[in-house]
Parts: sequence; structure tokens; C-alpha cells
Amino acid sequence: MIDREKVIKGLKCCAGDDVNLCDNCPYLGCSTDRYCFGNMAADALALLKAQEPRVLTLEDLWALKFNETVILEQKIPSLLIPAIVRDNIKHDDALEVLQVVTASTNGTANADYEYYGQTWRCWTGRPTEEQREVTPWQN
Repeated sequence: MIDREKVIKGLKCCAGDDVNLCDNCPYLGCSTDRYCFGNMAADALALLKAQEPRVLTLEDLWALKFNETVILEQKIPSLLIPAIVRDNIKHDDALEVLQVVTASTNGTANADYEYYGQTWRCWTGRPTEEQREVTPWQN
């Protein structure tokens, strides 16, 4: 996993006007060393890519807690619905329903895990139209 603080410290060193800042750079003088600068840039890019919206896995869904937010996508009709998690409802030790609160339902809505990836899915953030189109649904 990329060390976020290391990347921030490296970027601060390179963005500063004081050349002595490189003495404290975690990438060992990246302003004068292309290899170090390339490593820092690769780490920064990886951190940015990790923030892009993605479809949650079932494991991600099971781990959702009260008050976490997701973007629920409905396949037909095609809708994106901002939602706040209310509960993961279990029956016989198996998760069956993700219960969310949305403005569009004016209260709670239940999403059945049996149909996850087929008729509905959750994103970590609001996806672009292009991201939605290139991310396949399960059959």
C-alpha cells in the first residue's frame, strides 16, 4: 500500500522554493534525481487512481456500516441514487438485504443481495457516464 504521508511530504519538498527541503525528502532528493521523482509521481498517481469511483464487491457491501454513504445504481430504469447505509439485514446468518436511506424514497429502501450486480450495484463515489458504460453488469 502506498504511504500517503510519504507522497505528501515528497510533493511538498519538490514544490518548495528552498533547495534545502530536498534534504528531508523521503524520496531522497527527487528534484535532482529522475528516478526518485519518477517513484514519487508513480506513488501519487496510484493514490489518485485509488480515489476513483469503483463498484463495490460483495465483501465491501457486507462491511458497510451505519451512516456510510454509497451511490446506488439501478439498472432499469438507469438511475444513480445517493444513499446512506442504515443496516445490513441478516437472516439465518446470511446477508439478505442492504437497507439504505435515500431522498428519492423519502425514507428507507431495501436492496436484495440476491440481485446484486444484476439489477443494482453500489459505487464508492459518483461514477461518470463513461465509467458506468465500461463497467459490465453481472449476468
